[in-house]
Amino acid sequence: LAIFGLLQLAMQSGPLTGSNPGYFKRCGGDVARVALKLLESDTLANGDLSATLLFTEKQLEAVGKWRRNAAKAVENNKPP
Repeated sequence: LAIFGLLQLAMQSGPLTGSNPGYFKRCGGDVARVALKLLESDTLANGDLSATLLFTEKQLEAVGKWRRNAAKAVENNKPP
């Protein structure tokens, strides 16, 4: 749970209150690219290693959603 919480804070791209982690529509392509690099790292992209981190199915789905959102923001490459 602690590792997922740390990852969730790392994906926080807006204010800490009332914001959603992994919401990259307003952060710009550069920030989304850094987040995507983290989310595609060997530790998180490899399903076996994610299982080793003991993430629940819901947590794994959240990480997948953050990865898709970051990839889309990188593709759109809009300024913040």
